[in-house]
Amino acid sequence: MAEILSIVGAGRVGKALGRCLHELGWRVGVVVTRSIPTARAAVRAIGAGQPTDRLTCQLLASDVVLMATPDGVISGVAADLAHLGGHEWHGKAVLHTSGALDSSALEALADAGAATGSIHPMQTFRCRCACPGQTRRRIMRLERLRAPTSWPSWRPRPAC
Repeated sequence: MAEILSIVGAGRVGKALGRCLHELGWRVGVVVTRSIPTARAAVRAIGAGQPTDRLTCQLLASDVVLMATPDGVISGVAADLAHLGGHEWHGKAVLHTSGALDSSALEALADAGAATGSIHPMQTFRCRCACPGQTRRRIMRLERLRAPTSWPSWRPRPAC
Protein backbone atom coordinates (compact mmCIF):
# COMPACT_ATOMS: atom_id res chain seq x y z
CA MET A 1 0.00 0.00 0.00
CA ALA A 2 1.33 3.43 -0.95
CA GLU A 3 2.34 5.89 1.73
CA ILE A 4 0.07 8.90 2.27
CA LEU A 5 1.63 12.35 2.04
CA SER A 6 -0.15 15.51 3.15
CA ILE A 7 1.16 18.99 2.42
CA VAL A 8 0.88 22.06 4.62
CA GLY A 9 1.78 25.09 2.54
CA ALA A 10 1.41 24.21 -1.13
CA GLY A 11 3.30 27.02 -2.80
CA ARG A 12 6.04 26.45 -5.37
CA VAL A 13 8.03 23.93 -3.34
CA GLY A 14 5.03 22.13 -1.85
CA LYS A 15 3.35 21.71 -5.23
CA ALA A 16 6.54 20.59 -6.99
CA LEU A 17 7.44 18.01 -4.35
CA GLY A 18 3.83 16.89 -4.03
CA ARG A 19 3.52 16.30 -7.76
CA CYS A 20 6.83 14.47 -7.93
CA LEU A 21 5.97 12.17 -5.02
CA HIS A 22 2.50 11.56 -6.45
CA GLU A 23 4.10 10.55 -9.75
CA LEU A 24 6.34 8.15 -7.80
CA GLY A 25 3.28 6.41 -6.36
CA TRP A 26 2.64 8.25 -3.10
CA ARG A 27 -1.01 8.91 -2.28
CA VAL A 28 -1.69 12.58 -1.58
CA GLY A 29 -3.99 13.30 1.33
CA VAL A 30 -4.79 16.78 2.59
CA VAL A 31 -3.35 19.84 0.84
CA VAL A 32 -3.50 22.89 3.13
CA THR A 33 -3.11 26.49 1.98
CA ARG A 34 -4.43 29.80 3.29
CA SER A 35 -7.57 29.74 1.11
CA ILE A 36 -9.79 27.20 -0.59
CA PRO A 37 -9.14 28.62 -4.10
CA THR A 38 -5.35 28.26 -3.70
CA ALA A 39 -5.77 24.81 -2.14
CA ARG A 40 -7.90 23.71 -5.11
CA ALA A 41 -5.33 25.11 -7.53
CA ALA A 42 -2.57 23.23 -5.68
CA VAL A 43 -4.53 19.98 -5.85
CA ARG A 44 -4.99 20.46 -9.62
CA ALA A 45 -1.25 21.13 -10.05
CA ILE A 46 -0.27 18.11 -7.93
CA GLY A 47 -2.86 15.85 -9.55
CA ALA A 48 -4.36 14.57 -6.29
CA GLY A 49 -5.35 15.51 -2.76
CA GLN A 50 -8.15 17.04 -0.73
CA PRO A 51 -8.00 20.85 -0.56
CA THR A 52 -8.52 22.70 2.71
CA ASP A 53 -7.77 26.12 4.12
CA ARG A 54 -7.13 25.02 7.71
CA LEU A 55 -5.31 22.43 9.74
CA THR A 56 -7.60 19.46 10.16
CA CYS A 57 -7.61 16.06 11.87
CA GLN A 58 -7.48 14.52 8.37
CA LEU A 59 -3.74 15.26 8.46
CA LEU A 60 -3.42 12.49 11.05
CA ALA A 61 -4.31 9.89 8.40
CA SER A 62 -0.99 10.68 6.68
CA ASP A 63 2.25 8.76 7.02
CA VAL A 64 4.27 11.87 6.12
CA VAL A 65 3.41 15.56 6.42
CA LEU A 66 5.47 17.97 4.34
CA MET A 67 5.52 21.51 5.74
CA ALA A 68 6.41 23.91 2.94
CA THR A 69 5.39 27.06 4.79
CA PRO A 70 7.34 30.30 5.20
CA ASP A 71 10.21 29.95 7.70
CA GLY A 72 8.66 32.35 10.20
CA VAL A 73 5.58 30.22 10.80
CA ILE A 74 7.07 26.71 10.90
CA SER A 75 7.38 26.48 14.70
CA GLY A 76 3.89 27.89 15.23
CA VAL A 77 2.31 25.52 12.71
CA ALA A 78 4.21 22.62 14.29
CA ALA A 79 2.81 23.58 17.71
CA ASP A 80 -0.71 23.81 16.26
CA LEU A 81 -0.32 20.39 14.63
CA ALA A 82 1.00 18.88 17.86
CA HIS A 83 -1.96 20.29 19.75
CA LEU A 84 -4.37 19.02 17.08
CA GLY A 85 -3.11 15.45 17.13
CA GLY A 86 -1.41 14.92 20.47
CA HIS A 87 0.11 11.46 20.72
CA GLU A 88 -1.52 10.39 17.44
CA TRP A 89 1.69 11.68 15.83
CA HIS A 90 3.49 8.49 16.95
CA GLY A 91 4.61 6.56 13.87
CA LYS A 92 4.34 9.53 11.51
CA ALA A 93 7.02 11.74 9.98
CA VAL A 94 6.95 15.50 9.51
CA LEU A 95 9.48 17.30 7.31
CA HIS A 96 9.84 21.03 6.67
CA THR A 97 11.48 22.56 3.61
CA SER A 98 13.26 25.56 5.12
CA GLY A 99 16.86 26.00 4.13
CA ALA A 100 17.47 28.27 7.11
CA LEU A 101 16.08 26.11 9.93
CA ASP A 102 16.92 22.65 11.20
CA SER A 103 14.49 20.08 12.56
CA SER A 104 14.39 21.74 15.98
CA ALA A 105 11.70 24.01 14.49
CA LEU A 106 9.45 20.94 14.69
CA GLU A 107 10.21 20.27 18.36
CA ALA A 108 6.55 20.32 19.39
CA LEU A 109 5.80 17.49 16.97
CA ALA A 110 8.88 15.54 18.04
CA ASP A 111 7.69 15.86 21.63
CA ALA A 112 4.32 14.46 20.49
CA GLY A 113 6.08 11.41 19.04
CA ALA A 114 6.56 12.26 15.36
CA ALA A 115 9.79 11.59 13.53
CA THR A 116 10.93 15.03 12.41
CA GLY A 117 13.44 16.35 9.94
CA SER A 118 13.96 18.77 7.12
CA ILE A 119 14.51 18.56 3.42
CA HIS A 120 16.44 21.54 2.10
CA PRO A 121 16.06 22.31 -1.61
CA MET A 122 19.43 23.71 -2.68
CA GLN A 123 17.95 25.53 -5.67
CA THR A 124 14.94 27.75 -6.23
CA PHE A 125 11.65 26.68 -7.74
CA ARG A 126 10.92 29.38 -10.30
CA CYS A 127 7.72 28.06 -11.80
CA ARG A 128 4.48 28.95 -10.00
CA CYS A 129 2.93 25.68 -11.14
CA ALA A 130 4.06 22.15 -10.44
CA CYS A 131 5.73 21.82 -13.83
CA PRO A 132 6.78 18.34 -14.85
CA GLY A 133 10.53 18.05 -14.59
CA GLN A 134 10.83 20.94 -12.15
CA THR A 135 12.22 18.63 -9.48
CA ARG A 136 14.48 16.63 -11.80
CA ARG A 137 18.14 17.25 -11.19
CA ARG A 138 17.40 19.35 -8.12
CA ILE A 139 19.87 18.94 -5.31
CA MET A 140 18.27 18.51 -1.91
CA ARG A 141 19.72 17.84 1.48
CA LEU A 142 17.73 15.60 3.79
CA GLU A 143 18.57 16.29 7.40
CA ARG A 144 18.69 13.14 9.46
CA LEU A 145 15.27 12.36 10.86
CA ARG A 146 14.93 12.77 14.59
CA ALA A 147 13.10 9.55 15.32
CA PRO A 148 11.03 8.84 18.41
CA THR A 149 11.77 5.74 20.43
CA SER A 150 9.34 3.69 18.35
CA TRP A 151 10.28 4.22 14.70
CA PRO A 152 7.49 3.74 12.13
CA SER A 153 7.45 0.49 10.19
CA TRP A 154 7.76 2.18 6.78
CA ARG A 155 11.04 3.43 5.38
CA PRO A 156 11.37 6.52 3.21
CA ARG A 157 11.82 5.73 -0.48
CA PRO A 158 14.10 7.70 -2.76
CA ALA A 159 12.32 10.71 -4.16
CA CYS A 160 12.79 12.67 -7.36
